[in-house]
Amino acid sequence: MATKARDSDKDFTLAAGNSDPRGIFSDGTTLWVVDLDRTIYAYTLATKARDTSKEIPAATLTASGNTGPNDLWSDGTTLWVSYSDAPGNVRTGKIFAYNLATKAHDSDKDFNTLQGAGNRRNSGIWSDGTTMWVANNGDSRSNEPIKIFAYNMATKRRDTSKEFNTLVAAGNDSPLGLWSNGGDILWVVDQTDNKIYAYNRTSRQRFTSTAPLLSLTADAASVEEGKNAVFTVSITAAHTDTLTLPLSISGTGNGTLSGTPPASVTLPASASSVKLTLNLQDNERDEEDGSLSVTISSSTTAVLVRTATATVRVADKDGLPVLYAPNASAGEGSPVVFNITLTPASGKTVTMEYRTI
Repeated sequence: MATKARDSDKDFTLAAGNSDPRGIFSDGTTLWVVDLDRTIYAYTLATKARDTSKEIPAATLTASGNTGPNDLWSDGTTLWVSYSDAPGNVRTGKIFAYNLATKAHDSDKDFNTLQGAGNRRNSGIWSDGTTMWVANNGDSRSNEPIKIFAYNMATKRRDTSKEFNTLVAAGNDSPLGLWSNGGDILWVVDQTDNKIYAYNRTSRQRFTSTAPLLSLTADAASVEEGKNAVFTVSITAAHTDTLTLPLSISGTGNGTLSGTPPASVTLPASASSVKLTLNLQDNERDEEDGSLSVTISSSTTAVLVRTATATVRVADKDGLPVLYAPNASAGEGSPVVFNITLTPASGKTVTMEYRTI
C-alpha cells in the first residue's frame, strides 16, 4: 500500500478449480475468492493454503439463482455476493446473501433493489457496515450508467446522497472491483486501462492531491500472547512536519496489553515509517484465541488517509488446567460433596465426565 509496488511474497497460488477468479474478500484470517464456476473458495491468509471448510459450494449459489457471481463482501456473519447476468439477453442485477456459518442462502438479506435503480451491470462491492457501494460497469450503447451506486445496509434501499458520479470524468470508464480500508479513500480498479483509481469517500471526487498517503499494517498476522505485537505506520511521500497520530486500541479475548495503552504514535519529520510495538499480556489461562486492533488517525489535511486500522490474531499458548477432586466422605444416607478445583481457572467452559464405582 505504501509503495504501490508488487509484493510477490504475498501472492496466492489458487486451487486448480479456481481458474476464473472474480472478486475477493478477507477478514484478516481467511481470504475468500469467488469464481465464475460459482464456487466461493477459501484460503488461509497466513499459510495461503486452501481451507475447504470455509468454502461455499457452487450448488448453493446455483440453487439460489446466483449464476453470474462477481464480487463479495462480509460483515463476519453474512457474505454478500454480487450478481450480474443476462439470461435470455435481459440483463439483471442483484446481491445475494449467504450465512458464513451454515453456508446457506439467506434471502432475507438479499439486495433486490439494484434492477430498479439501473444497477444491472454491477461488478465490485464494498461496505463500511452502514452503506453498500456497488460499482456499475455501464454500457453507453444501452445507456447504462458508469458509476458507483449506494444502498443502505439496513433497508436495502438506494441512497443517492452517497453515490459516486465522477468516474467517467476521471477516465475510470470500466469499473470492476472496489475496496477501502475504512478510511477516507475508496479504490476502484478499471478493467480497460489496468489502473486503480482513488476517490475521497466524503467528497466522492477523485484524489488529485500529491499529499502523502498514510497506512498501518501489522508485521505479523498472528502473535502469541505475552509477546510483542508490532505494527508499521508508513507514509508514501516526504513530509516536513512531525506527525503525532492518535491511537485507538481494542482487543478481544486475550488481546489485552500488559501496561497502559499508548495514546499516540509519532512519525518524525521526513521519516517514511515508524514501528509501534505493543506488549501483550500473558494471563497464564487456557482460552480461545483473541485479537488486537489498532487504529491510527490524523486531523491534518496534509495526509490523504486520515484513519487506518490493522488487526492481529492473538494466539493462546497456555496448556490445559489441572483438575483435582479430593476424597470425600459422608454418613450413610447423606449426600457426598466433592470439592472439585481447576488450577488455574480456565477461560473456556469445562465439561467433566464422572462415574460411580
